[in-house]
Amino acid sequence: MKRSLAFSMMLVMLVTLLFPLQAGAAYDKELEQAISTAKSVFNIAKGYDTFNYNINKQNDRTVFNLNWRDSKNRLGEIGVTIDSHGKITSYYSFKPFTDRNRQKLPKISKSNALRIADDFIRKAAPFAGNKVMYVDNNEPMNINEGSYRFLYQRVENGVPFPEDNININVDGMTGEIQNYYCNWHGDLAFPDAGDVIPLQKAQNEFANRLGLKLVYKLTFGPGERKPYLVYTTVYNDRFIDAKTGGLITGNNYFNYYRGMEKDMAGGMASYAEGEPVSLTPQEQEAVKNAANLMDQSKAEETARRLLQIDGSFKLNHISLYNDWQNKEEYIWTMDFGREANGAGQYTGISVSVDAKTGDITQFYKFSPETDKPVRYTGEQALKIAEDFIKSMQPAKAKEVERTTWGEPFVEPVSGSEPPRQYDFSFTRKVQEAYFIGNGFNVTVDVTTGEVINYSFNWYKKELSVGEDVLSAEKAHELLFNSVGLQLQYISVYSPENREKLWPTSIENRKPDIKLVYALKPGKPVNIDAYTGKLLNYDGQPYTGDKIAQYTDIKGHWAENQIKVLAEYGISLPGNQLKPEQRIKQREFLYLLLKATNPYLSVDLNDSKNDDNLYNALISAGIVKDGERLPDSFVTRQDAVKFVVRALNFDRVAEVKKKIFALPFKDAQQIKPELYGYMAVAYGLDIIGGNGGNCYPTAALTRAQAFSLVYNYLNVN
Repeated sequence: MKRSLAFSMMLVMLVTLLFPLQAGAAYDKELEQAISTAKSVFNIAKGYDTFNYNINKQNDRTVFNLNWRDSKNRLGEIGVTIDSHGKITSYYSFKPFTDRNRQKLPKISKSNALRIADDFIRKAAPFAGNKVMYVDNNEPMNINEGSYRFLYQRVENGVPFPEDNININVDGMTGEIQNYYCNWHGDLAFPDAGDVIPLQKAQNEFANRLGLKLVYKLTFGPGERKPYLVYTTVYNDRFIDAKTGGLITGNNYFNYYRGMEKDMAGGMASYAEGEPVSLTPQEQEAVKNAANLMDQSKAEETARRLLQIDGSFKLNHISLYNDWQNKEEYIWTMDFGREANGAGQYTGISVSVDAKTGDITQFYKFSPETDKPVRYTGEQALKIAEDFIKSMQPAKAKEVERTTWGEPFVEPVSGSEPPRQYDFSFTRKVQEAYFIGNGFNVTVDVTTGEVINYSFNWYKKELSVGEDVLSAEKAHELLFNSVGLQLQYISVYSPENREKLWPTSIENRKPDIKLVYALKPGKPVNIDAYTGKLLNYDGQPYTGDKIAQYTDIKGHWAENQIKVLAEYGISLPGNQLKPEQRIKQREFLYLLLKATNPYLSVDLNDSKNDDNLYNALISAGIVKDGERLPDSFVTRQDAVKFVVRALNFDRVAEVKKKIFALPFKDAQQIKPELYGYMAVAYGLDIIGGNGGNCYPTAALTRAQAFSLVYNYLNVN
């Protein structure tokens, strides 16, 4: 059956590839209409002298993928996807040469860019009408992006349907549309939003039917990964029926919006996290001598003995890696393989062995597909998996519990034919707490009864759950107060409508629409089990990455500059800026770091993070060794020095010849070694004068610091 299915898929692919060549006569009118519609909506200049397209058929729709280029590569490329009904599902515009080699503030404001996006949607997606709503998360933008990203969501009966959405990018310099993507179902029946159960009842049903679990997670980021204890959700696709209060299983678009993918990345399904760096033979020898690890031959012998890998399998590769979770531990990974019956069919086994204990931590067996009949039921497969775990780790098998929240949905392969394999997850429990990412994953082939995939992951340091852990009732109270539930439409697919093998276009799927109560998006569902505070997915307190709103800058000369920078997360902590207060070096350099490297997170409220701040700036060449004075007040000339270095103009500023001249009456007060820096900054309109003076030795105020960084980001 599998072979015939594979042949059918290959035939479909061949037909798809050949389709454009055969489509000429049958689709010429539709193609002409698609081109005409695209050119009427988008500004496709005559200079695009190269045109290509391909066609695919989706039920009653013909989909045209249109592409324009110019042979001289001056205009770039435009791509449009449009169907025979005139619906535009995607658009992109690529320019070959742009001045984006460093951070710059956009010329187009966010409000103007949003108006451009609104107008574009009215042209490109008239079918959406007034059923789309802009979703503003009120988070700072990224100064490196160069464009605005806007998300619109479908709304029916005043209730969001997040699966139907429009994403659009607007160039911050030109106001041009860079990308547009529309996910939109056709004819759907949305249930009425009235006559729903009260919110309080929905909260009670959520707590009783789904509920928070007490869970250990591991921190993310560099260095040692440490466990932290939280109350969190584990059922990402289950909701409370807003009409009945019952359970509904469906799609959750906001899993990724909320950041749950990070949890799953650290979970049972991803033991390859944090791709380790392979050690050289010399490093392997050093590690072996220091840690008393088994050598390569012992590792191979262990794998062959425990998994009964006979001599017909050749060892093709072996490497020693650092364990991503237990940093002092090391893992041998091996790949064995052989050709099956000399027919070019390959059978392989990938194995990982703990280099100190000799435990098998992972293996995966792959072999040519066969038409063997299914011989075992799901219940029998579960028993096989449980017995296998007991044989591999008898003591730890007593410390796990079978959990289904992370297991994939199992469907028949075709019609009444049962699944050919089952996946099982067994999660470690420490007292009453589950340890996400610790335990066993087992896959059983039910045609042979063989375990073909096995993962064992275990944090080796001591764990315990303290007596002062919050009750589940208190955790739910905090959840509903700090995160909350909202009404939301979701799609539910009956088994016969689910994709068996390959995902098809959203247009081809006709789900049922259900009205549910779901957790509101935007905040992490991580409640500290001891303090009740929300935690980020790195285990740190969640403060909300919101745009700073200062209460003491209204009417100030730098108000606009301060607000613009705050939109990009370039701001100082607190509700009051105190704009005329002198700024410390740590604070000014923090602003400059946010303007040059927005991806680096540094907590300015904790002086323990000074090392991270200064190391990043020294690495970037903005600060030199010996210039670290975090609590000193920054002079104007020293601030200019840092800004000019951020522009990489310091080599120009340090030219020894007397080529610089400044018009300021107090220019003689500038340090000789900083004269060129001040001249470069003046020439680039980063600084100006006041009453004919530049006041180089005066302490910089907070408002002046914002103005300086603002001018830096506006240098042409």
